[in-house]
Amino acid sequence: MRHFKVRDILKVADRERFHAMMDDNATVGAAHAWMIGRGYKISHGAVGNYMKSLRQGAVAEIRRSMSGLSDTGARNRITAILPRLCGSELAYLAALAEFMVMASGKGTSKR
Repeated sequence: MRHFKVRDILKVADRERFHAMMDDNATVGAAHAWMIGRGYKISHGAVGNYMKSLRQGAVAEIRRSMSGLSDTGARNRITAILPRLCGSELAYLAALAEFMVMASGKGTSKR
């Protein structure tokens, strides 16, 4: 498991609110400012690395959870996870979906 300073220093009382910020699509700057405002001594980069790992975990969760689902089940799973993703992760998923459609031979590119 990778080491993250945020995980090491974040007080139990602040953990829930910090992770809720992820659900609200907080920026790294906003999360960093929030931590500094509560007296934590941590760099912008350390907060960014931790947030990136959490968001990548959400993308990995999509990959793992899609196996064997019906179309409706897959749509429901994606809908539940989407609020935790940032723009670059959504772009990645869109590109992955386009590739999958093209590779399956069930779609054509209109570009």
